[in-house]
Amino acid sequence: MVTRALLILADSDVGKSGPLGLLVTVGLGVAVYFLYRSMNRHVKNVPDTFDGGTSKAGDTKAGDTKAGDTKAGDAASTSKAGPTEDSRG
Repeated sequence: MVTRALLILADSDVGKSGPLGLLVTVGLGVAVYFLYRSMNRHVKNVPDTFDGGTSKAGDTKAGDTKAGDTKAGDAASTSKAGPTEDSRG
């Protein structure tokens, strides 16, 4: 009884893939390859460190300081916690 069921399953088209499945798999592989290349190009442009030079639109450029600002490298400028000039409390 079990062998007859196995013969029927082995003879049927269950589990066989067609050329469309191969095409989709190869297409996904090609897409991953080009995404990988693009990611590597973008990662090469990322600076090693993000110290200073990070400014929002309208802020001063890297190296410029406003009155009351601390210079880069001071403990106050590198701390992540604490109030900012824009906070109104």
